[in-house]
Amino acid sequence: MLTVSAYLGHSSTLSFSRNVRNLLQQSSPIADPGSVSMERQDISYTRTLPPIGLDLSSIALPKLSYAEYLTNTVIVHIGSLYSIFDADIFLQRMRRFYDDRDKGLEADASLWHIQMLLVLAFGKSIQSREHSEMGPSGMAYFTLAIEAMPDIRRLYEDPLLSIEVLCLAALFMHATDLLQEAYVTIGQALRISVTKVLNKKFPEALRSSNFEYQRRLWWTVYCIDRKCAAMLGSPSVMRDDDISIPFPEIKPGDESQNAFAIHAILSSHLGKILDAIYGLHDQQRNFLLEVKSILSRIAETYVVLRQHLPLDVQQPGQPISRESATLHLLLHQCVILTVRPVLFSLLKPLLALSAPVPNARHSSSPFESMLKMCIESAVQILKIMSILKQQMMCDIFLPYDIDALFSAAFALILIDIIRPANELLWDLPQVMNLLGEFVSRRVAPAQAYRSDLVQILELHTKLRGNNSRQHQDTGNMFNVSLVPGLDEYAITHPGQLGISPDPLWSNIRDGNGVGDPAHPNTILSVIDDLNVEGFDILDTAMLDNAWMWDMDDIRTFSTSIPYYAAMEHVFSPKAVAPIGPYTQAIKANGMVFLSGQIPANSQARLIEGTIAEKTHKMCQNAKAVLEAAGSSLDKAVRVTVYFQNMDDMKEMNEVYAEYFPHKPARSACESPRLPADASMEMDIIALE
Repeated sequence: MLTVSAYLGHSSTLSFSRNVRNLLQQSSPIADPGSVSMERQDISYTRTLPPIGLDLSSIALPKLSYAEYLTNTVIVHIGSLYSIFDADIFLQRMRRFYDDRDKGLEADASLWHIQMLLVLAFGKSIQSREHSEMGPSGMAYFTLAIEAMPDIRRLYEDPLLSIEVLCLAALFMHATDLLQEAYVTIGQALRISVTKVLNKKFPEALRSSNFEYQRRLWWTVYCIDRKCAAMLGSPSVMRDDDISIPFPEIKPGDESQNAFAIHAILSSHLGKILDAIYGLHDQQRNFLLEVKSILSRIAETYVVLRQHLPLDVQQPGQPISRESATLHLLLHQCVILTVRPVLFSLLKPLLALSAPVPNARHSSSPFESMLKMCIESAVQILKIMSILKQQMMCDIFLPYDIDALFSAAFALILIDIIRPANELLWDLPQVMNLLGEFVSRRVAPAQAYRSDLVQILELHTKLRGNNSRQHQDTGNMFNVSLVPGLDEYAITHPGQLGISPDPLWSNIRDGNGVGDPAHPNTILSVIDDLNVEGFDILDTAMLDNAWMWDMDDIRTFSTSIPYYAAMEHVFSPKAVAPIGPYTQAIKANGMVFLSGQIPANSQARLIEGTIAEKTHKMCQNAKAVLEAAGSSLDKAVRVTVYFQNMDDMKEMNEVYAEYFPHKPARSACESPRLPADASMEMDIIALE
């Protein structure tokens, strides 16, 4: 029989038995430390596993120097965003394999040889930058590897190597448009990872010697799982609630580490979007809160991304980081994914109207800022893709660039149907040219994406009227003649009769450029537009009833706009500028709600000095914001003060009493850490 150590989770009956036994043993007068165990000895019958079906001697492998070149190509291409294998260990093992092969030594095929074939398949496919009719250039190596893939029993002989192999296989399957197969394959890697407890946080004393490698491997599996789920439209295999290992750390100046860390964070947002927006839930679930939570998280991540991996689309001639471009594309795709159900639900009733009046669509909408955010994210994607094309950095192998391109273009056309721009304000000819280039290189989903885009353009034209030639020809911003047949579509003809321009597109039309759609202030505006009491837009019958968004609820939302109009942002240049996705204060229903004020100047730099001096500054900041809101400190009805050290309260009170002689209600508490590492913070509710 074979004996293997296996970790058991809390719900396991044997695990519960062991925990009780350990507790009793530790409490006994004579404790035996050796009896304490969180594992069991998995005793199973001896079995003879079939050999891996791979004849190494018959495979036409490249020379060692070229194999090393292909390996390094893979490392450069995916190294920062994924941590699929240790480059040094892999190259050393490959050199030993080639050395033994040159000496005529025959080795039994192993799981590592399958990994080597997958790496060579990756490298050859990336290096060639085009596919053949049979698939990517490395398809022959990939086919050999998949045909030799062992069953789960042999995978568990070396589970960590198996996880690496399954990750490589899943990514290559995406390149060949095998979306279901990729989803199942990465699911297998995820379950092996969980059984090896890679998702759990352990005390440092209990960590293995290769803990850091295992942690990076876990987040690699996690990112690929979220990507596979999103590409297929299926739920993530594992919830974030079941993961206790911390996200990778941000390290200032370490671009590679930061790219890896932000990729994991964005993948978490992607999983949350799939679960909260596209999952099936009970109707009582507060869907609106989920949407606002997702948007807030995206805004926070944008700040980190812009700080550590910036990307300036206004300087297309400047060299860019491929990792930065990938992460910015993913962030903007998260924005579009969040908004897409709104687009669907706004479109459906529009098509049901017997005689739609185009100008009626311009009425105030509770989703105005959300649609603007979607437009701007889509335009950002197109600009990033344009820069990548200019610098010959488009990913021809993996399908994520083309998926982002199609997603952005489709969203822009759909919004133009709902809220007509009345002119072509984005570079559709370049999109079609780039899709054509992907098609010419035989990228698997390119033909389907281009076909769908052409069909939505045709439907757009039919909705605008069959005779598009009657449109006033006032000129185009872009050279439509670059793409044969493109001038047949209504979207390329500005100045359509009977339709006035929609202000939704004003930022682009007026030449103001595109702002930061994921900037905290933009996100805050969207959240405020949705922040109307009693608005519930969740509909669980996603496919049968307006795809989650119930239009009766949207009409109810529109009638609630007077309540929204009573909310007003407050800003004072004399106080601390917001350092996150919030505003200094909100005026609503005759009240002023002040955000936390700290002892800092308007640039959020903490002042030095005594507690008394800091209290003066904190109260002066609060006074400035309240006065900007038309209120004052003597109208405060409730104050909350947070201290890093409650011993500071006595000194603070002496100054506090000067500013609040009317003694409003107050709470005080101690917090180990406050924003910007301030020693105190104060928020206020006051009458207007």
